[in-house]
Amino acid sequence: MRANLDKSIACETLWTIMLQLWRRKRDKACDASGNAANVAHSRLRKSAETGSSDETELSIRLQREAGRPLEPAMRTTTHTEPTLHTARGERKYLTAAERVRFVAAAESQPTAVRLFCLLLLWSGGRLSEVLSVTANNFDLDLGAVGLKTLKRRKRGVVRYVPLPPDLIRELDDAFQIQRRQVDPEHGHGRLWCWSRTTAWRRLKEVMDAANISGPPASPKGLRHTFGVAAFQSSVPPHLVQRWLGHASPRTTAIYGDVIGPEEREFARRMWSLGVA
Repeated sequence: MRANLDKSIACETLWTIMLQLWRRKRDKACDASGNAANVAHSRLRKSAETGSSDETELSIRLQREAGRPLEPAMRTTTHTEPTLHTARGERKYLTAAERVRFVAAAESQPTAVRLFCLLLLWSGGRLSEVLSVTANNFDLDLGAVGLKTLKRRKRGVVRYVPLPPDLIRELDDAFQIQRRQVDPEHGHGRLWCWSRTTAWRRLKEVMDAANISGPPASPKGLRHTFGVAAFQSSVPPHLVQRWLGHASPRTTAIYGDVIGPEEREFARRMWSLGVA
């Protein structure tokens, strides 16, 4: 009888201890969940202020790790529409006057830096795409450069972008492209053996010299500038899409939102009627 009573007390004590341990574990998990959720909300607020999609995706991931359901606003931020302006309304591309200043500033740089900046401007390529260019990527007869599209699920996608004849000639003179193409050892070597950081710094120096700052003063700013200039020059949208390597025409269509000469002509007609 006594043994059964002691056994019953021991079982009840063990159960109580296990229950307390479970409650502590549950409370600790709730605290961690709350902290993760607070971090997620903080990151989300920051992404809303800066327009950073990376921060938004990180916030969503933290929310999921915390085990909390996503708010409707957080579900929709993962597929934001491309735009030519930041969340604060800042322009992401160079104006015509800024483009002239950028080219003028590039002319005073060493040959390698100048040609790199001009190739970024006239090809619409991403920084890594232009850095990976080799002599074999050029078609001197067509006057075009083949850029390996990086942001595609399918690898090995190459798009050819026509370049100004003067730029092709200068590239050939500076890097001996034609001679390299017949030399298997040098044909696959990169023209610019820089890191992304060095290339970014070189471009930033040219932007500073041209008195250009903010979002347009970046490789992405030059890419947007290429798209805007192509649309304002009445280049067919499907060609702009192919030159920029866009998977969807919806991405290319944003460059048609910038006011061009034809739109200003319509506005001028309206002004002549005394509306403004």
